[in-house]
Amino acid sequence: MDSRNKETTIAFLGDSITAGIGKKTISFVDVIQRQYATVNFKNYAFSGTTIDYIDKVLQDVLSLSPSHVFICYGNVDVMIKPKRAKIFYSLPQRYQINNGNRLGRRAFFSSSFKKRTLQRIEEVIKTCIRKTIVLFEGTEQWNSVMSFEEKLEKYCNLFSSNSIVPIIVSTVYIDDSFFPGSNEEYKNINQLTSNYAKMNGFIFVDIYSELLNCVQNKGWDYCYSKDHFHPNNRGNRIIAKKLIETMERESVR
Repeated sequence: MDSRNKETTIAFLGDSITAGIGKKTISFVDVIQRQYATVNFKNYAFSGTTIDYIDKVLQDVLSLSPSHVFICYGNVDVMIKPKRAKIFYSLPQRYQINNGNRLGRRAFFSSSFKKRTLQRIEEVIKTCIRKTIVLFEGTEQWNSVMSFEEKLEKYCNLFSSNSIVPIIVSTVYIDDSFFPGSNEEYKNINQLTSNYAKMNGFIFVDIYSELLNCVQNKGWDYCYSKDHFHPNNRGNRIIAKKLIETMERESVR
């Protein structure tokens, strides 16, 4: 890579896909950072959050005054989840942490046989709980596709008015057998978001198709963790490659 302007700052906003998971919390942002050593990347992403989280970090982002901001939401927003109602709030507190994300599928399993066995037993229990909630109390979305689009438009306009160029990133691809109905919502939100970006002159990056191609050609284990939601190291490199291509094409540096 050629040398970059040391003054350049780029911000990232998103959920756990962007923040990274696991003990080392490696994400695609770290992969990109290694390619642009003299660019300041600030990752504001936080696990389990929706586009509404932007309000919490908005003043920090505006004060940072980056040249560009990558908006990487939608994954948590429109995912179809077991409804948080009577059954959910009667569960042990550990399953209610972070709005119930602990009730979701485990991305990694321990290398220890004893721990791994206990973890797999817990996965069976959590699957039964999720199915029970859906059967008796239904499902929910934290943001509908339309409400997400409205909020995205608001934030894109806000950043633009502050001379910060928004770059909209699609959702990841997701396993519909693990998250029934969610993949269709992802396709809907990506289509609407892509159309919105084209109509308003914003940059849209389709990582959904890149990850879908990977799964179709090489299988889930090649580019995803065990939950078939969070990309593994290879998946993160696929996302990073797509974003770097966009950055080079659009001179985002």
